[in-house]
Amino acid sequence: MGAVEAASPAGRARIRHGVEIVSIDGISLAGVPLTVADALLNGTAGTVAVIEIRSSGRTYTVSLPRATEFDAPRRPLAGAVLEKLDGGTFQVLRVSDGSAPDRAGLVPRDEIVTLNGISAESLTPEEAWEQMREPTVAVSILRRGRAKPELLTITN
Repeated sequence: MGAVEAASPAGRARIRHGVEIVSIDGISLAGVPLTVADALLNGTAGTVAVIEIRSSGRTYTVSLPRATEFDAPRRPLAGAVLEKLDGGTFQVLRVSDGSAPDRAGLVPRDEIVTLNGISAESLTPEEAWEQMREPTVAVSILRRGRAKPELLTITN
């Protein structure tokens, strides 16, 4: 981890330069891009991020109250953390309680097959991000244990 301001929420939680953040809210950061780790910290002010840290061979957990500087931007998929899978779909890693994706019924382990009618396989993460910035996002998802996709409309 880089420099941490002492007065920041991370500084107040005793997260210092040189520590390794192992997981956020139980989701391992092993091999995860920084953008995903950042998204895991986003959320509603007043909620708590549970962060597992490794430093000097010791592992410990801190609870970091999310402050306004960690608030997710207001877009329909704010509150959902996605990961691009090898097969081309996006897997939902986490959904914040009360967020627009939660209210629409999106749950962890759903696979997003299409975004606004565009195949997820054909979208780069950057192109998907642009689709997610629309005021309303239509996602076709494959839910674990179900044979055919389900359509969800998510509006902020």
